[in-house]
Amino acid sequence: MKFKIGDHVRVTDLRDGLCDRVGVVSGFHPGQHHTVEVSGLHRDMRFLFSQDQLTLADAQPHAAVGDAVNHPAHYGGQEDTYEAIKVIEAWGLGFHLGNTIKYIARADKKGNMLEDLRKARWYLDRFIAWLEAKK
Repeated sequence: MKFKIGDHVRVTDLRDGLCDRVGVVSGFHPGQHHTVEVSGLHRDMRFLFSQDQLTLADAQPHAAVGDAVNHPAHYGGQEDTYEAIKVIEAWGLGFHLGNTIKYIARADKKGNMLEDLRKARWYLDRFIAWLEAKK
């Protein structure tokens, strides 16, 4: 076996936009001794790869990249119970209201509060117009 549980691996396969992401070997698929289960690539999902689709990786330089993609600080971060995506999913909000919440939640965390609030208003106004047109 090329890898062991706990190894940090880099995806070399070009599928599903996961290429060059770093994850952790979390298991091996039963009955297929060359299939490696990898977690930490995207949210709480686990993916299966053949050994030739992975290489060993140093996790340290890439840890911040994963956080910037999966749980950016300006949306609350992974440890925050009220991270924007968690609230949007828990409340079952759709695209328009979800984006409204997202822009309000991050207002001024990327340096331009007024722009973020205008974006939130744009999505909310668009949703209201859609609801009114449905009547």
